[in-house]
Amino acid sequence: MVHDLSTVESASSLRFSESLTVNLGIQGPLTSSLLNSEEALLRALIAAGAQPVAPLDLAVRAALDFEALASRLDALEDLGFELERHPAFGIRLVGFPERLIPEEIGARLPRERTVGRSILIFTETTSTHDVAARLAAQGAKEGSVILAETQTAGRGRRGRVWASPAGKGVWFTVILRPHLPPSAASRITVMAGVAVARALRRTTGLPLHIKWPNDLLCRGRKLAGILTEIGLEEGRLAYALLGVGVNVNLVADDLPEDLRGCATSLKQEAGRAFSRATLAAEMLGEIEQGLVRLDDTGFPAVADEWIALDDTLGRQVSVAGPDGRRRGLAAGLDTDGALLLRLDEGRTERIHGGDVEVEKIRE
Repeated sequence: MVHDLSTVESASSLRFSESLTVNLGIQGPLTSSLLNSEEALLRALIAAGAQPVAPLDLAVRAALDFEALASRLDALEDLGFELERHPAFGIRLVGFPERLIPEEIGARLPRERTVGRSILIFTETTSTHDVAARLAAQGAKEGSVILAETQTAGRGRRGRVWASPAGKGVWFTVILRPHLPPSAASRITVMAGVAVARALRRTTGLPLHIKWPNDLLCRGRKLAGILTEIGLEEGRLAYALLGVGVNVNLVADDLPEDLRGCATSLKQEAGRAFSRATLAAEMLGEIEQGLVRLDDTGFPAVADEWIALDDTLGRQVSVAGPDGRRRGLAAGLDTDGALLLRLDEGRTERIHGGDVEVEKIRE
């Protein structure tokens, strides 16, 4: 679907994370970059774990002059990182800020990367999709990531509101510029479902499944959603906005009352809190790997993984879409990621989007 840029809010109304200064003027392109010395220092300290790093060694790893090391460490502490500095043993990272910091997410990603080459974090905005749409139209590079601590108008599919309380989840949009025909845009959602499920399963150990087309479930309740929107220019796919929302550390009272029976969070399911920066980096890393598998050669393997995680195929479903409601057997995915629905009368239709109800959600 084509994103309506008229819905994007004025850049002057956005409040940035204190850790980042960026030119978001509506006339200019995205100019920020987070491949800086703070990220390099964090990368070295995170890699060292509980072991202190000698100051000279740390300066070398971060490609810093030794004289500049102290001021860069001070900058990390200003961002909320807790450091132990021992004159004999070295420097150790012992605490992380609760808020999301671009440098921490970047430090958990590979140095050479496409996804996360630039990371913007807002204290508050209407929707990360709104910001991403404006930046994409201005020419932002593929892989630019926009996150928000809270969204005042977070969006799910079909215009639904996505509750995103401050500091409790991971809400982000990645700007993509895939070489795909518009008819194959559904592959992006399929790839993202696999990527997010893999990252969250590995990090949390929870039994997550995918409900077509874009929901992630745990024990039958939704804890994450994916929203893909595309922009077209002269009939070609100019960009895609891949939005991901994950309920991380929400408790029941953080959810709207009407959703408490069908929605959940990682914390509710696992009984413990999780690092949002770690989860964000894990998901972005999986999306990076998935991007190279969107073509005709790589996508069949992505589809196979999706089927292995799926909670829809092989079951009787009802799909509500723009043209009304269809009922039949969810029979498979086609080569572009559409759902193959075998109707009750025996005919098979390709379904690109809609609300799916299954007969029973497995535990």
